[in-house]
Amino acid sequence: RLDDDIEAIHADLCERDPQMAKLVEAHRGMRLLRQDPWECLVSYMCSAPASISSIKRSVEAIADGFGHRVKLGAEVRSTFPTAERLATDAAAAAKMADLRLGLKRAPNIILAAQRVYAGKPDLGALAEPGVSSVDAVRTLDAFDGIGHKIASCVAMMSLNKTEAFPVDRWIQRGLGGCNLAAMPEQLRQKVVSGRNLTDHQQYRVAEWAQSYYGPYAGYAGQYLFHGIEPNK
Repeated sequence: RLDDDIEAIHADLCERDPQMAKLVEAHRGMRLLRQDPWECLVSYMCSAPASISSIKRSVEAIADGFGHRVKLGAEVRSTFPTAERLATDAAAAAKMADLRLGLKRAPNIILAAQRVYAGKPDLGALAEPGVSSVDAVRTLDAFDGIGHKIASCVAMMSLNKTEAFPVDRWIQRGLGGCNLAAMPEQLRQKVVSGRNLTDHQQYRVAEWAQSYYGPYAGYAGQYLFHGIEPNK
């Protein structure tokens, strides 16, 4: 997202929260990505739960198994397959199962490909300004194998929803050092306790964050994540 006015985003976040001002200074210049929605969706479907190296292997395996080989100098890679490619290949399900992506990932990806190819939903339409981040997240959350966090990551990283706020245990820990006075008491206690949040509670935390951090709550979440990173 190199077209984002990063200095204006920094100023907005710093004005809203003193703790965020420290995080922005520590990680100044960090930006969100703007990825292809379909590739982003599948990549995040491969991420729960998995290490970065495992996610990379899964994404590369899908590309090598179904994409086209391309060459640049001595580098040979594979393109990421389209939803149409996976949805219309009668042997795709069996081939995907052979990739050993993990429990239920392969069938869930095939089902997602079929839905996206059929335009239900139209990922491009979800990226339009008239579609709220809440609607985009709930639409993606309806997919098998996707919860609030993954749906929010996809909305934030590929559908132009900079206010989307993915919530996981690291973001939860990062929020523990922020001013949570405006958060409902019962929810605040759950966040600070470090206990796992339900999907419904993740939606409520995201709603609070969007109100507190404003249109760049997604950026705020990434700064919180990197702020807790040294403790991981």
